[in-house]
Amino acid sequence: MTDHPFFTVITSSLNMGESLVDTLESIKTQSFHSFEHIVIDAVSTDNTLDLLKRYETIYPLKWVSEPDQGVPDAFNKAIKMSKGKYIIAIQADDYLLNSAVLQKVYNTIIDLDTEYDVISCPIIKGYPGGHDRIIKPIKKIWWHRFRNIFPHQGVFINRKLFNRIGLYNLKYSITEDYDFLYRAISNGCSIHFDSMPVAYMGCGGACSIDKYLLTRLREERELQRRNEDKIFWRIAQTAFWTLYFPYKTRLFTKAGSASFGNRHSTQ
Repeated sequence: MTDHPFFTVITSSLNMGESLVDTLESIKTQSFHSFEHIVIDAVSTDNTLDLLKRYETIYPLKWVSEPDQGVPDAFNKAIKMSKGKYIIAIQADDYLLNSAVLQKVYNTIIDLDTEYDVISCPIIKGYPGGHDRIIKPIKKIWWHRFRNIFPHQGVFINRKLFNRIGLYNLKYSITEDYDFLYRAISNGCSIHFDSMPVAYMGCGGACSIDKYLLTRLREERELQRRNEDKIFWRIAQTAFWTLYFPYKTRLFTKAGSASFGNRHSTQ
């Protein structure tokens, strides 16, 4: 690794040693070597620290283990430590799909005529029972006013964008990625959509309990109110939530589970 790696991969962790192994292995084996990996751990009590100590001797891994205020705080710490030109968040139950991912994304970026703020790629999302499916970013940019259009495990963010609009908002414990990208789009960020899936999103967040669904929905609605200043879209959002909120809560109550909410998966 050089003093100025092209990519920084950031990860927050808390007692996810069992799945963190896959995360570390997927990054360690990348054929493209101009990268660094930064893990911010919230004082895990499982085997996480042993894993980090072992892997830091094998590839460019840096880590700290200390109390924090959740995922957005961990991400902000990692970004402040980072040196990469493009930053991607791969959580402790996610992993890069194969060893060529960073090389292929690098080739794409170099081949583009423009230096984009965001490179957005599809991901594979895991569901209980082994049912996986491709999640693609939504190219209709205006839809960000209603839902998050980017799976964050597939988003490479140019560090210049953080310098321009700031870091993640600690106010949003589950939807920090949506809030950041909402602000980015509102500030005219440039986006390149790529067709290559780059990461696998584990089902850790998809197996959590109902209360997190309500937290996520309420955070989404609040950040929309906070970030949207156009009256037409504010009215449209009110109409959307009048229908969407009761639909979503009934759906998950009937299913007997909610799909959002641990420290590691927020999509």
